[in-house]
Amino acid sequence: MVQLRQDNLAGNLYNLVGFQTNLKFQEQNRIFRMIPGLEKTEFERYGQMHRNTFIASPRLLRPTLQHIARDDLLFAGQLTGVEGYMGNIGTGLLAGLI
Repeated sequence: MVQLRQDNLAGNLYNLVGFQTNLKFQEQNRIFRMIPGLEKTEFERYGQMHRNTFIASPRLLRPTLQHIARDDLLFAGQLTGVEGYMGNIGTGLLAGLI
């Protein structure tokens, strides 16, 4: 199953949702054209692997998500290395309550 998401207000640009890949652009083009309905599609850009940036939480943060050197500096979400929506929501809630 392929999910297409409208990517602009004009409705003439769509995003293939969830296609993070290390495949070369030429190979992506070949494979995507095998999907029924996309045989003659004009691709504006191809997918690439998503890379999250995060800090070294065990070294830099207390269990309260406060920075080890500053009480007023808190971190939450993916930046702390947490994965998934619930983890991000949970750390954000914890940071907000401190």
